[in-house]
Amino acid sequence: MDSHWPDGSAWRRECWRSRPNGHSSSADYSFGITALFSGLLRLTSTFKFSKSQSERHGEDLTTQVLAEMTLLHNLRHLRNSLPPRICSARRLATVSGATGIPGAQVPMSLLEKVRTWSLFTSVMLMFAQNAFLPYPKLQRNLDVLRRRLDRPLVLSEKILYTHLCEPETQQLDRGKSFLKLNPDRAACHDATATMALLQFISAGLPEVQLPATIHGDHLIVAEKGAVQDLENAKEQYREVYAFLASACAKYNIGFWKPGSGIIHTILFENYAFPGGLIIGTDSHTPNAGGMGMLGIGVGGSDAVDAMAGMPWDLQCPKVMGVRLTGKLQGWASSKDIILKLAGIVSVSGGKGRIVEFFGPGTETLGATAMATICNMSAEIGSTSCIFPYSDAMARYLSATRRDFIANAARENIGLLLPDEGSEKYYDEVIEIDLDTLEPHINGPYTPDLSHPLSKFSDEVQSSEWPKQLSHAMVGSCTNSSYEDLKKASELIRQAESAGLKPKVPFFVTAGSEQIRATVERDGILDTFQEAGAVLLSNSCGPCVGQWNRTEVEKVTSHQLYQSYKLADRI
Repeated sequence: MDSHWPDGSAWRRECWRSRPNGHSSSADYSFGITALFSGLLRLTSTFKFSKSQSERHGEDLTTQVLAEMTLLHNLRHLRNSLPPRICSARRLATVSGATGIPGAQVPMSLLEKVRTWSLFTSVMLMFAQNAFLPYPKLQRNLDVLRRRLDRPLVLSEKILYTHLCEPETQQLDRGKSFLKLNPDRAACHDATATMALLQFISAGLPEVQLPATIHGDHLIVAEKGAVQDLENAKEQYREVYAFLASACAKYNIGFWKPGSGIIHTILFENYAFPGGLIIGTDSHTPNAGGMGMLGIGVGGSDAVDAMAGMPWDLQCPKVMGVRLTGKLQGWASSKDIILKLAGIVSVSGGKGRIVEFFGPGTETLGATAMATICNMSAEIGSTSCIFPYSDAMARYLSATRRDFIANAARENIGLLLPDEGSEKYYDEVIEIDLDTLEPHINGPYTPDLSHPLSKFSDEVQSSEWPKQLSHAMVGSCTNSSYEDLKKASELIRQAESAGLKPKVPFFVTAGSEQIRATVERDGILDTFQEAGAVLLSNSCGPCVGQWNRTEVEKVTSHQLYQSYKLADRI
């Protein structure tokens, strides 16, 4: 399923605004190339130079750029001649990417890839230090860790510990010591970003010190459908969105406007890379683990620390190994893996732990399927969750036009897989046989109340749960990928061929505008709409309680079936 992506120029990049035909209210992204060099190149709050603009500037711009080249060269020489400082000397945006070694600099994403449209942007490319993959630095730190620990390393250790500020001296005592880390990225959604940005502004810095993005996905209330709901949100939160957009432009932060997609889906499609470390102001940031990247949910103040270039503190987590064998059969899906695990370990079983999947079963899962599992690991309280790098991840990177990252990952594969013989260094190991795993339904009231589908009817009959189904939903960041929506549409077609029709209202949400455009292109969206589904905007909606529900009395006991997150307890 990873290869089903639209052709053409659907990807939004910096300095380029684009809206799909017929959807003027969706995916109005805007990325500005802001000053990359703090204080020195603050010519404006956001650069949007085109070739024609460069020609209009002419000789004056050329003279100015040449002067700045000299200044920057001298500054760079001075910086390189100084002794290294720990953590606080993070170079401009992200120190973890640049090595200065020809051939070692691989762009971190398409969106932050500086392009040579003019002499000015060519100069920026020569000095940019913030848009490259961190593999050279991570490999050096990995060598240090191997000498220190002198044993096989599990994948979580490789990724987390190579992001240490002080890999040579940091105490590494699982569950006890506190780590000082340099994340590669930070991300906030609109419900937390306002306070985070105000706090960052108070720091007095000219721009963020690592790549960061803000996403407009949490404030949109589901009620009438995508177009009307999005317009209502833009009107109701006009001042919020205006502040976020202007602050992002000023401080070199990517801003994904309301309707562009859910934060975790956008990150996965555009920014996630194997071996990286991202922190986000949402508990489901572990979604990035489906790309072999550690994602950790944090509070707004923690994100601000990282954005300001300060070390980010984390208690050294334990590692829970989950060995997968076999292959999913019949109606079983990737979600049943995490539903089963929740029933085994409970809602607090992952507290203070990274859940690391390994074993031959991991090779049978798609990238978005693994992302869903990692995302839902938050419901067992995990610090993060991760899968080893696989061919499915490489295919997804290729499908999302990031072959250059897949190529770099292959060259650094030792960083992206657990060492042979490392199994005995997990704090605990749980085994799940995919061959015998059946579909599960979890709930109600708590996400660890796990029921195999074959036993669910008996559980309902013997309990006092409401038996009347009142609404159904397909979506959120756990069930809104192309693969998810394709499967759901096939179920509708099979039901229709058997003479069955939906009897209750149901919502459908695509995870991003990219996915919405793709399912529309392939006729999947038509299947939902012909069956009576209401298409919501590309946002969180009911998953975070943003649902103005009027057809059911608030005191009425009812049953809500959803393929959203386990956290929903409506």
